Amino acid sequence: DLARGQAVAQELEAADSGKGIVTALELDVADVSSISVARQRVSGMIGHLDCLVNNAGILHEEWSLETCMETLKVNFEGVVEVTTAFLPLLLARPGGGAKVLTTSSGVGARTLGLISPDYRAILTAPTLELATLRNTLSQIVHELDTDSEHPYHKIPTVAYGL
Repeated sequence: DLARGQAVAQELEAADSGKGIVTALELDVADVSSISVARQRVSGMIGHLDCLVNNAGILHEEWSLETCMETLKVNFEGVVEVTTAFLPLLLARPGGGAKVLTTSSGVGARTLGLISPDYRAILTAPTLELATLRNTLSQIVHELDTDSEHPYHKIPTVAYGL
């Protein structure tokens, strides 16, 4: 809700006594062009970003391949796309020290504890790379889609947890 975001931005900027720039931007994390427009707007306003907060997410209660893919597109790929797009603006912060904050819930940790030790080892490896992560998530989703009796179907909101 852009109007609500703008109202909050005005409150924050007023509370900051004009020391910083606070603005609300409309950004759909599932839409690469929306991400690009938002990044260009920030770049045009100040040329850098002090902090990026990834807080978008959706939750479907029922399992289907469609809802799983939509959840991963928003909750995972959206974070990757937004962070990648805004990274140059974070790196351009004078003096360095820009921050990326990504919110989560306990559902991810619960899901991690309920999947196989092999998958858990892959997903928690300190050297995990994006391609491996995508491949592993794809394997898990394929298993869930092709086996209606797969034990992961017993994990509440498994797609959200992934």
